Amino acid sequence: MATIRLLGTEGCHLCEQAKALLLAALKDRHPPMEVEFIDIIDEPLLYERFSTQIPVLEFTDFNPPLRWPFDIAEIEDYLNLEPLFGRST
Repeated sequence: MATIRLLGTEGCHLCEQAKALLLAALKDRHPPMEVEFIDIIDEPLLYERFSTQIPVLEFTDFNPPLRWPFDIAEIEDYLNLEPLFGRST
């Protein structure tokens, strides 16, 4: 199963908006996708890289990440890129 990561931090209202949009985009998605929520405060390298850019969506083995601002259509387009890159079999 593919994994998408939402990078953010607790108390970030934009991160909450991004989470709601991501979950809405994934609601009826087939095949399903695993979501990993990462608090960048707990990850020094991610904090250094994204501290002023959160929320950020990224596939674990796909770059570049999708940086805020984004809407549900942009999330769906980003999710549709995944089969072209790094799909585990």
